[in-house]
Amino acid sequence: MKFKDIYGDLSGAVYKGSFDCSNNNLTSLEGAPEVVRGYFRCANNNLTSLEGAPEVVKGNFDCSNNNLTSLEGAPGEVGGDFNCTNNNLTSLEGLPFQEVNRTDFSDSALNEYMNAKYPHYLI
Repeated sequence: MKFKDIYGDLSGAVYKGSFDCSNNNLTSLEGAPEVVRGYFRCANNNLTSLEGAPEVVKGNFDCSNNNLTSLEGAPGEVGGDFNCTNNNLTSLEGLPFQEVNRTDFSDSALNEYMNAKYPHYLI
């Protein structure tokens, strides 16, 4: 199920609040707003990619509990925390290091590596 099949096509839109599309069995974020001024939560779905995710999230971004192997397609700017726990991450491609407060990699293959190399980015 695609984001736009449930919520309509919000591509290019600026969403003034927070947006939670968790627990919808989503396989794609195609059609998500371009900017979300609050938090954006797409946890507990069946996402294998973040393609179509908002470009800017002013609050927290939560893509935990999906089937992601990389973070390609993630927002370029996240004003709060970036939660990607409980995925199958094998790559950091797409992670906006410069624009994230804290990132949680727990329960992923990257956790030990990230703890050693970037401890200030982890929760």
